[in-house]
Amino acid sequence: MELRDGERKLIGRILEIYSYDMDFFANPFTSGESPVFGSLETFKLLFAKGNCSDWKKAAVLAYLNGNGAKLKLAVAEVIGDLKKDKLETSFSPAQVGSPVFKLVEGEISSLLKKNFSGQSMVSPVEVGELVGSSATAYLDAQEVLSKHLLVLGTTGSGKSYFTKLFLSRLLSSDPEVKLFILDPHGEYREGLLRFGVDESQIDELKIKDILLPVFPEEVEEQIRQEGYPSLVSGNTNEAKKNRAHLSRYIKPSLSLTGFREKDLKDIISGLSDREGEKEALLSSLSSIYDGQKDLIEKLESTLNSNKRVVIFNFGSVSEPSTRVNVSGLIMRELFDKAREDKKKRFLVLEEAHNFAPEKGFGDTSAGKGNLALIMARKIASEGRKFNLGLGVITQRPAQVSKYILSQTNTQVMFRTINSSDLDVISSFVEYAGKDIVSLLPSLQTGMGIICGMGAPFPMVVNIK
Repeated sequence: MELRDGERKLIGRILEIYSYDMDFFANPFTSGESPVFGSLETFKLLFAKGNCSDWKKAAVLAYLNGNGAKLKLAVAEVIGDLKKDKLETSFSPAQVGSPVFKLVEGEISSLLKKNFSGQSMVSPVEVGELVGSSATAYLDAQEVLSKHLLVLGTTGSGKSYFTKLFLSRLLSSDPEVKLFILDPHGEYREGLLRFGVDESQIDELKIKDILLPVFPEEVEEQIRQEGYPSLVSGNTNEAKKNRAHLSRYIKPSLSLTGFREKDLKDIISGLSDREGEKEALLSSLSSIYDGQKDLIEKLESTLNSNKRVVIFNFGSVSEPSTRVNVSGLIMRELFDKAREDKKKRFLVLEEAHNFAPEKGFGDTSAGKGNLALIMARKIASEGRKFNLGLGVITQRPAQVSKYILSQTNTQVMFRTINSSDLDVISSFVEYAGKDIVSLLPSLQTGMGIICGMGAPFPMVVNIK
């Protein structure tokens, strides 16, 4: 909508529409609470210095243009002042009685290629159509890459469709960007191919279901669970020597880890033992204690791939610690590379609660032992300085680290119903007001609310 106040043009959006009969309009103060009409004292204050005849004329016109004895009243929010195709913050309200018009298509289109700062988008990516209009909606890829992206919504809401659509168009709009995707279910390769990404651009590594510890304490705990605690526990010389041995090999870094040379079973075979426990332990270890050296080699090779899309497929991984350890090593390597060369990279955390959970949710630790969470927080806070962007995709925002959520400055939100998720959105998504959040449970499939630094203003979009 466009509100004209003299020479000013104010742009707004309708939040809600209410319907009243004429008896209510004639004397609203006797009809109890109303979201539109204030108290009698409020009305006196509003109209004490205004021209009440304008209000009466508007009421009569609304009635005559209606379809009966019902009056529809809209509650709207002013988005900003329109000045030479630029939307600026409005610092003063319009005068009472100012006429309101439907915003013309051309003015909408010009606004939709601006970002939240009112600047022309550096790299506009088409994402769909503005609801109620045929105008094309865009996201500023430059803002997304530099200030991070959050995509949320329940299963079947359109979240996954949008993510793959956006990533495929991002590749086309920016020839320099490279995508790294942590895929917990192995669905991204086929999804991106369906959206036109050439298979020659994709490199995928399927992660084996093996143990890949990154802290020596993890191996010590594994040995205790196997039933041989004396090998690593206590103050005996043997236990101290064994802990030092594990610390020498097990490190949270691809470049430093001993798995570049040995498998986990080989490292365990190097433990000191005077009671014959080590041999019994080795004979009891399953196949998941082998294959670490091969996995590290493949991780390094894939991270150095010259393909534009690099997918790490965790679909076969059943052990939560392996998922967070491998992804943590990947994120640390990406962060180090970005800090060195500052090339454009965009990291996607699909079902982000699997990698960076909020404390107390799921089967993944949110403590100091979660390397993935540590590195995701680091990328969220510092990655933008090195052209390393972060995409957080989740159907349960309440289960994702709130710190990471707070660092995502562009949000694409689909249907969300759970009350705890809605509370988190209200608290940690900076640009989502209460009226925006209230729309989320009723959104249709494929309809999303886009807001934040990558969009000109909060807008409801049919994703296409």
